[in-house]
Amino acid sequence: MSKSEQVLILDPSTELKFKGPFDKVVTTQLKLTNPSDKKVCFKVKTTVPKHYCVRPNNGTIEPDESVIVSIMLQPLGNDPNDKTTKHKFMVQSVHPPSDSASGDVWKTVNSSSLMDSKLKCVFESPSQDVVNKDENTPAVVTQGPAKEKTEDISQQQNVSPPVSTNMPVPADSVHETPELKATVDRVNETEVRQRKLQSSPPQKTNVSQNVTTLTEAPNQQISPVVYMIVALIIGIILGKFVL
Repeated sequence: MSKSEQVLILDPSTELKFKGPFDKVVTTQLKLTNPSDKKVCFKVKTTVPKHYCVRPNNGTIEPDESVIVSIMLQPLGNDPNDKTTKHKFMVQSVHPPSDSASGDVWKTVNSSSLMDSKLKCVFESPSQDVVNKDENTPAVVTQGPAKEKTEDISQQQNVSPPVSTNMPVPADSVHETPELKATVDRVNETEVRQRKLQSSPPQKTNVSQNVTTLTEAPNQQISPVVYMIVALIIGIILGKFVL
C-alpha cells in the first residue's frame, strides 16, 4: 500500500546545508508549515543521531501555522570521514486522532497513514563558499570607450618624450618687456662686435719702427747750439763756487 503524500511544507525541501568551519557547533534551521485545516503531528529523525541535536524533534502544528526546527551539528573534529558519511534526515507526520495525545500517536499510528520526507545533508567549507561566489560572479567585459582608452594609452607609451633644447625662442613668440628688450639689444651688440673683430685683418704694430728709431738716435749729430748752452751753464755754476 502506497504512503500518503506529505501534508507539511518543508523549507528547505530537499537539502540541509551546514557551513563550516566544523570545529565548533554549526546550526541550520528547518521550517515546517501546516497548510491543512487539521492538526499535524511531526517527528524528526536522522541516520547519525550522535552528531546532531534537534530542537524540537517532535510536536504538533496547528492548522495554518509553522514551526522552526533547529538542527545543531556537533564538532566533527579532524576526522575527514565524518564529513563524507551519508548524513540524512527524515520528517514524519501524521494526522492524530481527536481523542489521543501527541505523545501516544506514534505508538498507535498505522504505518500506512504516515507521511514522510527525506533530506540529505550538505557540508560547505569556507574555502568552497568563496570559490562558489567567484564562479557565480559575472565576468565584466569592457567595450567601446574602454577599448579606445587602452589604445590611447598604448600609443602614448610608444611616443618618445620631448627633448629639451637650448635653441632661442623667436622674438615674435614671446611678449617682450623693457628688461628683456634691453638684454636682447646688448646681446646683439656683442655679437656685432665679435663679427667685426673676426672679419677685420690684424693690425701691424710699430714696435719695430720705434726700436729702429731708438737705436738710430745716438748716431745723429748734436747741434753746436746745444754745446754752447751746456758750456754756459757749466760756467755759471763754476763762477758761483769761485765767488
